[in-house]
Amino acid sequence: MKWVILTLMLLLLVACSSDIPNNETVNETVVEEVPETPEEMYKTNGDFIPKVNSETAYPELNQTMKIRTAVQNYGVSVINNTMSYTLKMTRLEEIVYEKSESVNINLLATEELELHEFEYTFDRYGEFDIELIVDEKNTTHELKEDNNVEVFTVYVRAVVDEPDSDDDDDEDEPPETGLDNDDAKDEVSANGCYDSDGGKEYGTTGICYDDVSFENGRADFCAGDERLAEGFCEAKACNFEVKTCSGVCRDGKCV
Repeated sequence: MKWVILTLMLLLLVACSSDIPNNETVNETVVEEVPETPEEMYKTNGDFIPKVNSETAYPELNQTMKIRTAVQNYGVSVINNTMSYTLKMTRLEEIVYEKSESVNINLLATEELELHEFEYTFDRYGEFDIELIVDEKNTTHELKEDNNVEVFTVYVRAVVDEPDSDDDDDEDEPPETGLDNDDAKDEVSANGCYDSDGGKEYGTTGICYDDVSFENGRADFCAGDERLAEGFCEAKACNFEVKTCSGVCRDGKCV
């Protein structure tokens, strides 16, 4: 009987020892990754305001003028930080001038700092958009965050003499090319329609004749500073297409 009791006690001891975890597992050290803390943004009650200036917004063709850019602290406290900016000038979405850099800023309230000055020769007609973006990388938490972009537009347009009379009087003037008025009417009698510039010639002022609406002819005309109404013959009658000029529209043609 004693041997039976002793055997049961030994089996119980073996069973209990199997429940004890391995020492290596118990003492194993778990290393947790610590996420990187982002650099704290510089905060201020200052406020960046971009500025673009030139001597005129309406230069003549081939005129060279200076463009000045600056940033002003329009807030109520100092701004002391590094600031990035981008300057871009475009014409019909084509970039014609561009500059980007970072500068050290230490501006008291209302103070202004000049960023960049350059000269440009406006050798084409049209509109030039000058865009200045300050604090482009948003490294400064300002008083306002929605006023860091300035767009200044320069308009290069041809000088146009004021007409002495209404546009309708232009129909009596001879076209730049093609037949004169009487011969054009003879052409209409034979073919139903005649266009003095031969069709869609946007760089020439033509006159379209037909025997439906324009028996005395209708010259190509400008439908705005950059849009041309170009006459042409279609199905023995004058029709007009509105064309957006790459430059400006003057005297019934794109220039």
